[in-house]
Amino acid sequence: MRNAILMLLLAVVSSGATAGLPPCPKVYKAETWTNCVGEETFSNGLKYAGEYRNGKPNGQGTYTFPSGAKYAGEIRDGKYDGAGSLTLPSGTQYVGEFMDGKYDGPGTLTLPTGEKYAGEWRDDKLVGQVTLTLPSGVKYIGGVKDGKPDGQGAEYRANGTIRQSGIWKDGVFVGGR
Repeated sequence: MRNAILMLLLAVVSSGATAGLPPCPKVYKAETWTNCVGEETFSNGLKYAGEYRNGKPNGQGTYTFPSGAKYAGEIRDGKYDGAGSLTLPSGTQYVGEFMDGKYDGPGTLTLPTGEKYAGEWRDDKLVGQVTLTLPSGVKYIGGVKDGKPDGQGAEYRANGTIRQSGIWKDGVFVGGR
């Protein structure tokens, strides 16, 4: 259910919906760019298009970086905060929740190689129960610590059968079946 709500929010973000706010004045001034929709290109080449409140990006918006990276989603005081999608020039993509500019909450990180890391994130790190999927279809479902399998977990073959299940420590299977 939580993922369905997240996907609905991302669909609204990507459609460009902006809560019916008026356009910002043509010339940027922090005191007049509030409760409006505008576009700004900063001196470092960073571009922002979206909602402004109190002179700062706030609400739904899109950042486009000179490197080619792109963030679309919720923004609070200029930082990624809420549901969003970050795509890097390498092809790495994170879709999920952000807090204060970091991955935080449910989300999925997909690497250009096809590896997927899905689960709860805190401060840019996976925590708790996760699902790690390799391009071959091999999958690990279980605990994680510092980005590696740790604690109770199971590794599945591409056909869905269990390869090994039990305790993992620092990414290494240490016991079970």
